[in-house]
Amino acid sequence: FLFSLSFSFLTTYPPTMDKMEKKKITKIVAASVAFLFLAIVFSYHQNFCGISYPPPNFSPSSPPPAVLVTGASRGVGKDIAIHLAESGFVVFAGVRKTEDGVKLVTEYHNQVGDDKKNRIRPLHLDVTEHDDVDRTYQAINAMDVAKEIAFHGIVHNAAVIEGGPMESLASYKVEKVIDVNFRAPILLTHAFLPLLRHRQGRVVFVSSLGEIMPFGFHGPYEATKRGLSAFADLLRREMNPFKVYVGAVLPGLMETDMFYQAMDEHTVGEALPGELNEIYKDFYSEEACEYRRKYLYNLVHDPRECSEAVLHSLTSSTPHTSYLVGPHAIAGKMFRLLPDWFLDRQAQVLFWPGPLNWGWLQTDSSIVLLLSLIFLLSLFSVFFCGLVQLFS
Repeated sequence: FLFSLSFSFLTTYPPTMDKMEKKKITKIVAASVAFLFLAIVFSYHQNFCGISYPPPNFSPSSPPPAVLVTGASRGVGKDIAIHLAESGFVVFAGVRKTEDGVKLVTEYHNQVGDDKKNRIRPLHLDVTEHDDVDRTYQAINAMDVAKEIAFHGIVHNAAVIEGGPMESLASYKVEKVIDVNFRAPILLTHAFLPLLRHRQGRVVFVSSLGEIMPFGFHGPYEATKRGLSAFADLLRREMNPFKVYVGAVLPGLMETDMFYQAMDEHTVGEALPGELNEIYKDFYSEEACEYRRKYLYNLVHDPRECSEAVLHSLTSSTPHTSYLVGPHAIAGKMFRLLPDWFLDRQAQVLFWPGPLNWGWLQTDSSIVLLLSLIFLLSLFSVFFCGLVQLFS
């Protein structure tokens, strides 16, 4: 709109305006267009922090830095716990079952030398239980006061997922997802805030790329992940004066048990009651399920990429406010530039390949990247023309 307005003004100068005035106004408009482009570029790189945070102290003469990782019994949480322990942290690994803690420690011990074997310490922690949260805080705070550790932060990873059309989900399943994925991280962070502020610690939420582009059929999961990112933003702004970092890591599709659970769509479709089974038969048809599996399996990546992003967020003096992780992280950034109508159609192409036909839109989701690239090149052209006019 601004570019069109500027162009219209430049092509319809008042007849009484002399050449010098025209040139001056032309430069003002050109500079405005250039600054508009720069504003868009800076907003595109909005996940860079504007301040620095104190990094952890790994000196042998100081108490070892410690972090609490929730949901550490499997998948991403287990890999995060192991990677942080290998990197020098004492990791309090939150698990709900004793045997899960034993398996985690055994797997970690098989990968490291004797000097690192005491770095993972399993804790029984059900994030939805107030007593567990309070007991965990008291135990970690006591060790911090005794200078056995230097508490550095929390990695909120615990999550559950429920698949299916929104209208098919039982209310208790929706409540469970909200409790584990959203309510529990907020209350756990709330309990640890005094210690985090005292230690100038860090809080990292493991969110999801699904919160940027929610496709549906895992509605409560994607909604709670978007809520977590919003909470991370507001809490960071509250805690920045105290040098407490709060950020989010947004991984894509990772090769974990949760991913394969989400991909077991045919079972979900068969479990739908009669009327809903008929309504959503096209979505859960064998053809549609195979189409999505073929597409999504190509986007799966190693959980270690997420663990490395978490490590950077905990150790860098200039961490990002959010980390988009995986082979389609760039696409996640591009999604923010595209109009909703296009993203809505892309979601329908991906999830309803059989009955819907959107013509050229049905080629491949890489069209998102192509259109975004064209959009950015157009902006660059406007910026370049503005600079030429400005300095001519």
